[in-house]
Amino acid sequence: MKKIFTILTILTAVLLTTSCQKELPDSIKNVDVNQGGKTPTPTPEEKYVRASAESLSFTSPAGSLSFTISSNTSWSIKNDKDWCMVSSSSGSNNATLTVNVTENTSTSSRSATITISSTDAGSVKINVTQASVTPDLQLNKNNLSFTAAESNDSFTITSNISWSVTSDQTWCSVSTSSGSNNGTITVNVSENNSIDSRSASITVKAGDQSQSITVTQAGASPTLQLNKSSMAFESSNGENTFTISSNTSWSITSDKTWCTLSSSSGSNDATVTVYVSENTSTSSRSATITVESATIMRTLAVTQNGATPVTPPSSQDRSFTVGGVTFKMIAVEGGTFTMGGTSEQGSDAYDSEKPTHSVTLSSYSIGETEVTQALWQAVMGQKPTSDGSQWSSTYGLGGNYPAYYVSWNDCQDFIRRLNALTGENFRLPTEAEWEFAARGGNKSWGYKYAGSNNIDNVAWYYNNSYAKGENSSDYGSHNVATKSPNELGLYDMSGNVWEWCQDWYGSYSSGSQTNPTGPSSGSSRVRRGGSWGSSARGCRVSIRGYGSPGGMFNILGLRLAL
Repeated sequence: MKKIFTILTILTAVLLTTSCQKELPDSIKNVDVNQGGKTPTPTPEEKYVRASAESLSFTSPAGSLSFTISSNTSWSIKNDKDWCMVSSSSGSNNATLTVNVTENTSTSSRSATITISSTDAGSVKINVTQASVTPDLQLNKNNLSFTAAESNDSFTITSNISWSVTSDQTWCSVSTSSGSNNGTITVNVSENNSIDSRSASITVKAGDQSQSITVTQAGASPTLQLNKSSMAFESSNGENTFTISSNTSWSITSDKTWCTLSSSSGSNDATVTVYVSENTSTSSRSATITVESATIMRTLAVTQNGATPVTPPSSQDRSFTVGGVTFKMIAVEGGTFTMGGTSEQGSDAYDSEKPTHSVTLSSYSIGETEVTQALWQAVMGQKPTSDGSQWSSTYGLGGNYPAYYVSWNDCQDFIRRLNALTGENFRLPTEAEWEFAARGGNKSWGYKYAGSNNIDNVAWYYNNSYAKGENSSDYGSHNVATKSPNELGLYDMSGNVWEWCQDWYGSYSSGSQTNPTGPSSGSSRVRRGGSWGSSARGCRVSIRGYGSPGGMFNILGLRLAL
């Protein structure tokens, strides 16, 4: 500017001079004006980076928005959230960029920051926000109905967020307890054994929304079943059980006072005990037990045998012949004695033989010997096993050897057949009858063993049989009546083979008894007398043994009573 002003001043002076003088020659008309000085340096252009928006707002679905960058330099872009993406991460000068966001399935809003940076122009930021999803929850059913049987059904969930499923009843379960978005749920119900219907509620929750499905299951048809249709009892006191299978309540009655029940009513499954009192009549009798529900009735027939007719025994011994085999029954006059581990038994008496007690018996008859193999086969037509292998020469084989390997149940069958053949009322002796006879009845001399205080005189037992070894002819049982008899003329009441009695096994009591028959029930039957495998202590007149009614052994037989 200063230079231009100087030039203008000179030109003005020239013009003024010219106007006052003659025209100058052409040679002096062009004047060059020049002024020296410093040449100026241009100012650099300022760098900048700017964004068209300070913030971007999105709804919950996936979407995109654009913004522009105004700049005269290079720049780079960073964003701090994966769900927020920019179409370019770097560039220069002006540009238009797109911001893409994924769907927000959460019920909470979210934000991200986009930073545009330049090394020589600083940085700017854009705040990105996205709204939360609006929760949605729909079920295609609001109730499910089932029959009483085990079954399943399903319903669908339509949702845009995560959800949970619960059932308020254990009999009603669901295939999954949680999920997200759309899903199918299976509902499983167990069998309803009750006659009453039942209901459950299934609840589906998604965020702050909740919907429910009502599940109903019909009741089962009433059922009532008994595991038995009849019961049979001996003439003595007895008890037995039957089971009721039901899904409803029931009542139970007996039409006879001698037949009573452990319960008069109940519901669902149960076990009922039937009690019968002793039938002192010789005639059998019957009762009917009725079990009823509201719509069903079941009955159980109860029969009880009459008492065995008591045939007054002959005061004389009697002989019988069956199938060519003769055996003898010895008359035992009734009397009173002390039963159990009496003084002559000393320290050999076991606790099971105590307390001693007074017993009074009516007259009866008992076998002179144990039942022989010959008599058993004459009555039964065969040995105890189909091939007879259990009777062997090792343990004693021959018509006059005692029958062994016979269970208490086998003995009952043998006696039934014998009575049918003879018309008599043979039976096993009671435990009291057996001991009274073994002691010698009213003729007793008070011996420790049946007929002597010297066991070798009256018994085949461990020392003179088993101890000899299997290769000895003395090993095993022996022909009956080869040792001395006792005071009544009875053989082998001590040793040879144990002998079944009629009674159930039970503990002694101290009270006096008349014609006792033992406990009314039990799990084991009495056996008495010891065997060829027993010690001397095990062959005493008061020794007691017992075994399962189905048990069979090579040391166990029987003796008859009448």
